[in-house]
Amino acid sequence: MDDLPLLPLREPWINGCQTLVRYIQLRGSLKPRVRELIELDFWWQVHKVAQADARPFVLEMLRMKAPKGVQANVLAAFNRTEDGNEMYFDIAIVTVIQEELLAAKIVFGIADAKADRRIDGFQYWFAAITTEEGDSLRVVITMIGESGPKPCFNACERLFAGFGIGLCILCGIAAGVKEKLKLGDVLMAKAVLDYESARLEPGGPEKRPQQAVLDKLIYRDLLYFDPGQGWHVLLDKCLEDLRTRRPEVPIEGEWRPSCRLGVLLSGEKLVADGSLPAMRKEYHEEGVALEMEGSGFASCCREHTVPWLIFRGISDHGDPEKSALGRWQAPAALAAATLIRTFLTTSYHPLGR
Repeated sequence: MDDLPLLPLREPWINGCQTLVRYIQLRGSLKPRVRELIELDFWWQVHKVAQADARPFVLEMLRMKAPKGVQANVLAAFNRTEDGNEMYFDIAIVTVIQEELLAAKIVFGIADAKADRRIDGFQYWFAAITTEEGDSLRVVITMIGESGPKPCFNACERLFAGFGIGLCILCGIAAGVKEKLKLGDVLMAKAVLDYESARLEPGGPEKRPQQAVLDKLIYRDLLYFDPGQGWHVLLDKCLEDLRTRRPEVPIEGEWRPSCRLGVLLSGEKLVADGSLPAMRKEYHEEGVALEMEGSGFASCCREHTVPWLIFRGISDHGDPEKSALGRWQAPAALAAATLIRTFLTTSYHPLGR
């Protein structure tokens, strides 16, 4: 037997920990012996995972074993360092430009707050929201400040090095296919397609687009998500605040954007020549929006085993009118941010809850 080769496990250790914690939570009436065996399996697997990656799963296991009345206190105690600073957040909101950051801060109730933490030049704002089920979600918001996949990857690296993150969301604007999305509508990306990937051959480059897809559990939450009237009620409220800060917002009367699931095209190019419909036909029939950060964002999240989502408000259609539509950046970002908060409070199920 000692001479037999060890077969590699098909499932990464961290995925096994995530599955076990979720199973225990969803199967609360497990027989004591079965629960004990599953917990033993969890503790055996979790020691093989990097400490930072294991943290959220360990915290959820400890919370579940604690009496109901003190579960929140368990999380509060373990989510702080010796000096009392927060280290773990249920949600991270990543933005790219100032208008996106402003929209996120308005939606999460910290529009005028100063940064709570600065790390390597990046600034971070802390917030908290309560779900319809009464759970509290701790949120950290940051801004990259540069467009493109590489700056996004690097900024997320700093984010994950400084904090434990349960779910990371890229929030902002994109160009949308005019026939599929109107200005202000929001794309919820079910996949990101990096259209820049290619192999250089003697006859010219051979295009090899790379696709990143959502974590299955997160995707299912998104699939069943129905924003209802709650999204637009929140949007109306936040739009009033935005108008006081950005009087040039080009929206009059009732504003009722829509949202849809689709594929997000991502690459280094800033498209303003009207080629987006042709790119959709070339790369993916469900590719209804395009931006520059999604591929780097998804890649970094995957590298750190952090579940991710991308919400993009449509601020232009990638055509020559792009520059003239600059006033749509803030409201489009606001539409995305309000939809994110609506999703988190009504339909998102954090690990183990």
